[in-house]
Amino acid sequence: MPATPDLDALFAPNQTPRALNALAQFHDRIGPVWYSDGFQLSPNPKRSGIDTWSADRTFLRALFPFAMANGSGSMYALWNSGESADPNDWPVIVFGDEGGVWVVAKNAIDFLSLLAFDAEPMIDHDSVIYYRDEKHKFSQGRADFINWLVGTFGIKPSENVGTHVAEAQLAVQPKLNEWMSEFLPQ
Repeated sequence: MPATPDLDALFAPNQTPRALNALAQFHDRIGPVWYSDGFQLSPNPKRSGIDTWSADRTFLRALFPFAMANGSGSMYALWNSGESADPNDWPVIVFGDEGGVWVVAKNAIDFLSLLAFDAEPMIDHDSVIYYRDEKHKFSQGRADFINWLVGTFGIKPSENVGTHVAEAQLAVQPKLNEWMSEFLPQ
């Protein structure tokens, strides 16, 4: 994995969320090692990929794509819903490469717990699912990531990711759906 591009360019003129800054430092320290299946920090200030959903400037200014979610082009973004000026409070959503836009975490720190589950999301128009079976091989850097996560934020990996995602969706998904309907054809 290449070194992490500058997150500040993506979030300017806002501050970069603390959790993502810390994750970028961890990413740079650990080097070219996968620590979560399919995940790769890749801040995207030009919003390419997101702009295929809508080219409306209001739409694009509210979304901050910061990482690839899987090997086929799905991406994670923070969404500035307008409820908080603090990027640390913005929910994390995933744009599926085959469709579907889903809330996966209430904020970036909440997202890190989900990321430590170490499974690529399966995303479609109906849902997002994080699944791993008993044959799942954990990423080489997962243990280092979990140690860093506990030491830096005092949180452990989410082992019940279905509940984790459902709670975030219950809190935020209806607002996201309503907002998205302003920009996307029905």
